[in-house]
Amino acid sequence: GNNFLVKYLKRLDIIDIGSEANGKENSESLGTENRQLTYSFWAVGANPDPAKAKGAAETYANTNDPDYEVNISEESDPEPIDPDRQAAKNFLNKHVANLHPLTQLVYAVYDIFLRLGYQIVEGPEIETEENNFTSLNMPPGHPARAMQDTFYLPNNLLLRTQTTAIQPRIMQQNPNTEMKIISVGKVYRRDEDDATHTHQFTQVDGFAVAKNISFSHLKGTLELVVKELLGKEQKIRLRPSYFPFTEPSVEVDAICVQCRGQGCNICKKTGWVEIAGAGLIHPQVLKNCGFKNPKFTGLAFAFGLERLLMIKYGIGDIRNFYLNDYGLTQHITMLTFATYQPPGLE
Repeated sequence: GNNFLVKYLKRLDIIDIGSEANGKENSESLGTENRQLTYSFWAVGANPDPAKAKGAAETYANTNDPDYEVNISEESDPEPIDPDRQAAKNFLNKHVANLHPLTQLVYAVYDIFLRLGYQIVEGPEIETEENNFTSLNMPPGHPARAMQDTFYLPNNLLLRTQTTAIQPRIMQQNPNTEMKIISVGKVYRRDEDDATHTHQFTQVDGFAVAKNISFSHLKGTLELVVKELLGKEQKIRLRPSYFPFTEPSVEVDAICVQCRGQGCNICKKTGWVEIAGAGLIHPQVLKNCGFKNPKFTGLAFAFGLERLLMIKYGIGDIRNFYLNDYGLTQHITMLTFATYQPPGLE
């Protein structure tokens, strides 16, 4: 609890922590005996007594609750509500920043796949034409390239159109090796920006390669991930589709979160919404990446994070994610099920 206060609230000038031992700020060596906490309240609840609010905040902040940073927004008090303590909590809820919804969802995705034994790998946004297209069974002149027109750079470089480009990058370095990889990052398309399209969005790509992987492994993985992200009651529907780098290929639909499958404007009255593309890795892709043993097969899937958030929370315009909308950030809180923290963040 106190580590959270020292690390974050002090930066926002919400809390001033000093050490009586040396008479100056020293957040690294604060002891429990020589700690002085002073809060600056701008607006606390319904104008409570400032002195009482200050005392309540100090008492609450100094509890030995290791989950303090989570509990400030999610704890439900079994005891009668103390108005002053609640005022202090309201203040912290109002003024302590949230992670961006996309960042929250990235952490949630990582959390799920780490539990499934996947490794997190990040690839460059400036990619080679070979990795982005050719190795993925889209040689020059292939019509599927036109569907993913992108921003081209000199020397056969481009802004990647899909995080699937991580597949040849990793597999070529580890041929005939079992692996489970999850990668999240920005991708770029030459789309006109509107309510449902943007030239940049965030995509998740996952793939697994091992001996005798089958379609049942893919289906089971997709079902688990959808239930984790959209709710335990969720079901998926697989429709035949086409992607150059998978065979067979499917589109993955989930029950519309907004209408529970009854039909609405979000799902176009069908009760289902498309959330991902998936399939078994095409044998030619495995060969292009150095896998010569025919017993090695693989599964792959990809989905856009903005679209997933739009579906789950009924957000009508994808551009809202890039407008620094404080209200949107406060509205969407998914950290209740995400325990992943990136390296270096304590």
